Amino acid sequence: MIHLILNKLLRFKKIPLAAYALVGYTALTLVLTYPVAAEISTSVPWGSQDTWHGIWNIWRIKHSLMTGSSLWYTNMVLYPTGVDLTFQVQTLFNSLLSIPLQLAFGLIPAYNILFLFSYVMSGFAMYLLADYLIGDKLAAFVAGIIYAYAPIHVHQSLVHLNIMSIEWMPLYALFMIKMFREDEMRNAVYASIFLLINSLTDLYFLVYAFVFTVLYFLYSVLTERASVTNVKFWKRSAVMAILFLVPFTLIHYPLICSTLFASYSFASTSLRGQIRNSADLAAFFVPSPLHPLFKDFSTPIFSRLGSGPGIHVYIGYTVLFMAPFAVSRLRKKVVGFWLLSSTLFLVLSLGAYLRFFRQTIVAMPYLWLYYYVPLLKNFRSTGRFNILTMLSLAVLVGFSLKTLSERLKGGRIFKRMDRFKLLYVVVAALVIFEFIPTPLPTLNADIPKIYRMIAEDEGNFAIIEVPITDSLDVYMYY
Repeated sequence: MIHLILNKLLRFKKIPLAAYALVGYTALTLVLTYPVAAEISTSVPWGSQDTWHGIWNIWRIKHSLMTGSSLWYTNMVLYPTGVDLTFQVQTLFNSLLSIPLQLAFGLIPAYNILFLFSYVMSGFAMYLLADYLIGDKLAAFVAGIIYAYAPIHVHQSLVHLNIMSIEWMPLYALFMIKMFREDEMRNAVYASIFLLINSLTDLYFLVYAFVFTVLYFLYSVLTERASVTNVKFWKRSAVMAILFLVPFTLIHYPLICSTLFASYSFASTSLRGQIRNSADLAAFFVPSPLHPLFKDFSTPIFSRLGSGPGIHVYIGYTVLFMAPFAVSRLRKKVVGFWLLSSTLFLVLSLGAYLRFFRQTIVAMPYLWLYYYVPLLKNFRSTGRFNILTMLSLAVLVGFSLKTLSERLKGGRIFKRMDRFKLLYVVVAALVIFEFIPTPLPTLNADIPKIYRMIAEDEGNFAIIEVPITDSLDVYMYY
């Protein structure tokens, strides 16, 4: 009975199948991020004081645009001298999205809506990419689950508004790949738009996109040389580059000048700092300490692995089991790039040294990159490369599901299983079980009464907190 109802729904052509995927990711997000939606006006997802920083920043961008003040300087901190915000994490695109939400619902609901949106849209964007590559909508839906609810995303979303917005990377990858494969100029235009959106979300994503694009180009040279040696391809590439570089340069001109010509970069991170924020090899195999069943097992282990922003890189045993199946069963030309991509980004996430339970084993390629690619010194956490590892592995799992489904259709038992799409359901359920972080930690966002009283005073003046606590960013929010 259930499969008959599903078949009728899926054949109702007035509603695109993509709409069902979007509804599915929305439902999963509301459940897996509980109680964020239930406390949307009163609390915020909480990981560290950087959460307050992100909330203050989207308010500041709105204030700057509505008052005509500079985006690159403010005297609302360290008044009256003020602060240069050239190297501030602006996350401009998120801030722009938040403005109508702030005006309509308020600051805290706006932040929480962006939080929930990052999960729904990450899943849906990954679904679109995987569906294009694999041609199996159910496999694509599972790929979206893997990408959207991966522990690296969950833990970053509790702390960093900029890094939690991973939803634009699959869309850039989709149109970049289409630009390589197809002749339509519109793919170059869309690729430039999503590359710009990624860069305005956080410059980390620009680095990810650059590495991903170079890797795909080199792989295409080796496997499909004709597709990247014709004039039409280079015309499309030129259009994409121009449409991206012009607005990017105009928007980030102060940052570009400071990065290229300043004698010192405040964004620079020491090698020791980057090592601390890199992924430990053991962390790839230990479930998230947010997991309701595994937290008592995982928390003591993570206390030995460190506390850097890139430490939560659990891949999941379902993903590790399923992904190699595609590699072993399909032609390397079909899945070879995704194997190469997942391997490269995993290696980069390990940072300058391979470490196991914080014990250094051997130097890694990133050590050479740190010394000879100056911009990478501004890269605070190599562990975040795991975002692209999960994207690539999600594609491989999707290919594996499609291949396994096709191979098992001839079996008598599977014919009945296939009616219910049980293979996809079981794999999706296992992934969700491994990744579930519910209930997410939240913190009450109520502003103390004294600050509301101060806000009613007339005139502009400085406020000093006595005593000053470790959580300085909360005062920016107040």
